[in-house]
Amino acid sequence: MRILVIGASGQLGTEFMSIDKVSEFQIFSPNSSELDITSYSKLNYFFNDVKPDIVLNFSAYTDVENAENESIKANNINNLSILPIVSLCNTFNSFFIHISTDYVFGGETKGPYNDKSMTSPINAYGRSKEAGEQIIIKESNHAVIIRTASLYGLYGINFFKKFISKLQINNSIDVISDHLISITNSFDLAFFVYKFIFDYSKKREDKFYEGVNILHVVNKGYTNWFEISKVIADELSKSNIVARKFSVNEIKSMDWVSLAKRPNDSRLILSKVDHLFDLPYWEDSLRRTCRIYLKNNNE
Repeated sequence: MRILVIGASGQLGTEFMSIDKVSEFQIFSPNSSELDITSYSKLNYFFNDVKPDIVLNFSAYTDVENAENESIKANNINNLSILPIVSLCNTFNSFFIHISTDYVFGGETKGPYNDKSMTSPINAYGRSKEAGEQIIIKESNHAVIIRTASLYGLYGINFFKKFISKLQINNSIDVISDHLISITNSFDLAFFVYKFIFDYSKKREDKFYEGVNILHVVNKGYTNWFEISKVIADELSKSNIVARKFSVNEIKSMDWVSLAKRPNDSRLILSKVDHLFDLPYWEDSLRRTCRIYLKNNNE
């Protein structure tokens, strides 16, 4: 199974590449300087060179705040780059796996959202991701769109590391409590993608994955940023590394200054994927990741 991984150096891509069993596949993972996904000629070169069975798209513009001022850049990466990839996937009969977001929701309707819910983005980032999804839905021969939410883990820049840093520096943090969300551990999602690819490799000849499917893949259960911060503060206070008390202060979203409008409720209903991988409950994964991160950063 020949797999072209786009965005292998990002948070999720790094997590995926770190899974030992990924070496079972023949992986091609050009960096961003080698493969600019906004360049059709470079995409065409890699498709002709690799002739991939699967194309994994981990690449995305994910800075929700700056997308308001850089909407053209966000749209180029999250939307306009998708059609050439889809077209080349169709030409080479490659299965396309694309990562999307809960921020395609948030308009008039309320969550939790299932994988059949109508999209309704309310910020530039969400609109660019929705537009990319629509290209895949309309143009792709066989693909899966995996929507996830509030991705965090040991790699890259994410809310998890920012919260830990703020707590360690200030001993306290102000966090909003009135946004209902799902969150996703990057290892859990990366391992799901591996299991999905393994399943696809067994069922490919049966054309089991023809057409375009949408899956919601998040950790089980729902939460909010205040509850997440309390869990992180609790793990920090229990660790031998920090071992002090922290203050987590509850605020409302109206008191939080932000360029981008955020959904009040962007919860995703986990699709029925337990036959592939039974994703853990959000708090269990968050506590596990806290302990690993604190241990690694004390060595």
